[in-house]
Amino acid sequence: MNKRLFVLLFVLIVAGGFALRLSLIEVRPLHHDEGVNGHFAAQILNGNGWRYNPENYHGPLPFYLIALAFAIFGENVFSLRIMHVLFGSIMPLLLLPFKKKLGDKGTLFAAFLLSFSPSLFYYSMDAIHEIFFAFFILASIVFLFSSLENGNKLFLYAGVASLASLFTVKEGAFLVAPAILLLFLLFLNSKRKSRKESILDNANTIIICLVVFFVIFILFFSSFFANIQGIADAFKAPLLWSEKMTGQSGHEKHELYYLEIVAFSDLPVLLLGLLGAFIALRRKNGTMLAIFAFFILLFIGASIPKYKVPWGVINFIPPLALLAGYFIESIARKVKNLELFYSLLAIVMVFVFWQAIFLSAFKSASQENKLAYVQTTNEAKQIVERIETLQNARHIKVAIINKQSVWPLPWWLKRFNVSYYNAETISEFDVSAYDVVLIEAAYSHKVKNTSNFEKVRFALRPGLAMDVFFRREVMSS
Repeated sequence: MNKRLFVLLFVLIVAGGFALRLSLIEVRPLHHDEGVNGHFAAQILNGNGWRYNPENYHGPLPFYLIALAFAIFGENVFSLRIMHVLFGSIMPLLLLPFKKKLGDKGTLFAAFLLSFSPSLFYYSMDAIHEIFFAFFILASIVFLFSSLENGNKLFLYAGVASLASLFTVKEGAFLVAPAILLLFLLFLNSKRKSRKESILDNANTIIICLVVFFVIFILFFSSFFANIQGIADAFKAPLLWSEKMTGQSGHEKHELYYLEIVAFSDLPVLLLGLLGAFIALRRKNGTMLAIFAFFILLFIGASIPKYKVPWGVINFIPPLALLAGYFIESIARKVKNLELFYSLLAIVMVFVFWQAIFLSAFKSASQENKLAYVQTTNEAKQIVERIETLQNARHIKVAIINKQSVWPLPWWLKRFNVSYYNAETISEFDVSAYDVVLIEAAYSHKVKNTSNFEKVRFALRPGLAMDVFFRREVMSS
């Protein structure tokens, strides 16, 4: 393929993915977890002393990235999600060191899948930890294996930095990173048989790798040396979360749950990835077989625990995209009827693209969408938008009366004067002292003096109905 054409198509894929994400960044209502993450990120900026706590949070890196966005753009939905959009959009750039392995067509197709995989696309506009985890999984694989192919130590150090970053994102790195490292070392050993020297034969290189890893690990878990205890706490996280993964958490799913989710959102990626693995097996392509082995280890490891949530599926997509790209390149070199081949490929790409748009734009909060898990409803978003139209926000008094968690409402309404009450402990509640009152519908019978209020019922999320009382004078002003 002409070099200029390759560059043009690659840039169009990356820029198109970024532009489309930007256009949809605020379409989906904030999820419960997004509100919590925004709250903790804000604490980094406002001097409340946020510190890593393995019992309550995942790794520290995403909070610092969100805090950076807050510092630049202010605290809003755009800034809450922009870092996730950015990392999701630039993920195809990680393929460039693999271009010789994948070929031009394979690289472009893999880049398309990383840009528009429906699950990757959906969760790259979701301010949770997962898109960063998927990003650094791919970065670790690409940089480490590329360093073996060409002996580039900068790729090796970048791979080590990516492994360290995995730990700073989520405690699942204690399982995922060793799997990547094991496959890397096994592949390194096979390379040693055909070469006199190895990229890790130099002691200085190993020392630099260790320094790179621990500098990143220590800086973030110690909150840049403000919380040295956080370094030790990082090693408690996998134990604490293993209890959650195997216990009764309310998120128990069957063993094939992730296969069900992949089949729902990314069936073409799965099928083409498996075909790529088959080709790699026939050709005895060590790099691609190692990537497939990692996918199998990751899939089995994620499927065994009872605890499963749908966003975990995006960690499978990067290795599958690499394998799918390898399959397309392999077939393109042998197929005789190129018109038929490109026609079929176009159909697959259109389907993937449409699925991404359909799930993220038209069904972003629908229960029909298996990716929308315990999702805040559009009704709730509309209620918040109505509240946000009120003038003189600092003087508007808001009350939230709840038993269950009502996030992301606290983050959504942070600019208002909000009071919180336990719905179980109050015997009755006088709404006349407030301008807006939100209460779980099951406890609305405790509210009195509502004659001057408009009552609206809405679902915050599936299974949690709420009532909101608007003072009529405030709404008409």
